[in-house]
Amino acid sequence: FAIDCKLAQDEEEANKEMESWAPSVVLVDVHLISTALELIRDLALKGASVIAVSERRVPQLAETALSYGAVGCFRKSDNPDDIELLMGYIASVAESTPSSH
Repeated sequence: FAIDCKLAQDEEEANKEMESWAPSVVLVDVHLISTALELIRDLALKGASVIAVSERRVPQLAETALSYGAVGCFRKSDNPDDIELLMGYIASVAESTPSSH
């Protein structure tokens, strides 16, 4: 699989990227903006598979994020095994694109 990434600094920028680029998977850091859960809901309604990420362990975050439309929730990590797990999960929920040979 191939991954193309773009970074949005706030909710407005994230919505602009969704409209112009239409990614199939979006990671939302739930601690960066106060309206992260609403952003998860909005992006999911626009058709993206949204994955919530958190720097720290928050009780019931996964359950709450899923109730807002996220397809998964991961803790941020710099451990290569955790990153590999997240990348594999991203690939599993990404919309397939036709391959050219």
